[in-house]
Amino acid sequence: MLPTTEVDEKITQLIGLLKQRLEPDGQNLSCFLEGLYHSRYPTYWEYLQLELLLNLQHPRTSIPDELVFITYHQITELYFKLILAEIGQVTAREDIDAAFFAERIGRVNRYLQNLVYSFDIMAGGMDREQFQAFRTALSPASGFQSYQFRVIEIISTGLANLRELRYRNETQGGPEAADLYDQIYWKQGATVTDTGKKDMSLILFERQYDPALRQRAADLRSSNLEAQLSRIACDDPGYEHLRASLRTMDQLVNIDWRLSHFRSAARHLSAQNGDLKATGSTNWRQYLPPRFQKLMFFPALWSAEERAEWGRSYVEALFQ
Repeated sequence: MLPTTEVDEKITQLIGLLKQRLEPDGQNLSCFLEGLYHSRYPTYWEYLQLELLLNLQHPRTSIPDELVFITYHQITELYFKLILAEIGQVTAREDIDAAFFAERIGRVNRYLQNLVYSFDIMAGGMDREQFQAFRTALSPASGFQSYQFRVIEIISTGLANLRELRYRNETQGGPEAADLYDQIYWKQGATVTDTGKKDMSLILFERQYDPALRQRAADLRSSNLEAQLSRIACDDPGYEHLRASLRTMDQLVNIDWRLSHFRSAARHLSAQNGDLKATGSTNWRQYLPPRFQKLMFFPALWSAEERAEWGRSYVEALFQ
């Protein structure tokens, strides 16, 4: 225990620092301390708003495993929020350096690894019959409609890399930047195969979020992760570590995460007499496998052979 004199000196020092902090904002130290005196101690459950959090699950049926489904997706969205917070620190920096960049992407990758591993909760942690029973009450809601995941894609790379594959394979002289959003891959993923018309999940999603996503893409054109990477010199001591971290992120999002999702869909929606449709009527066999979309946030970091074989070995191993 510190002697009384040292404790008094420490308290005096802290009060002085507090006064320095409050004065520029026109705050009165005495008033602040009096308010602190009357304040209650914080508690774990209040800090986390635990009662509110545990009452955010409202299944639409009485089928037990729907609680697994809704809670898992809410947890996933919280991870997406953390990912966006880390990426946002990178895109907001004008004087970005490799060390700071790599540190934040390292955090992102830890979140993504947890998400990839956690998909076993969906693939093996729900009863197939229960899922097929309650899923009809969810239509047309779909994980396809995750706004935060779409922002993760837009904040990570340029729209040119998110276009449907047939547009990316076109020769130069493509659409203007403002039109790239209309060729984004997920729009085709929510098109009804039989009619070629937009599925209701896409119609509702566009109605709610299209203006915000278009604006995000425009605002981030010169500061998304791919653009920020172009500002890092190749001879920067931290460049190779950053390069490896971004390759890991690319694989986690665009191969591992999509395949984990595909494996879950295959378990619950495949059938001998024909696949069941997803709740949003997305063509999940064409939409989810990485080798069909060949989506990459950072194509310049991959060799021509790696780009050509993107996701193929992972899909083959899955089917084996």
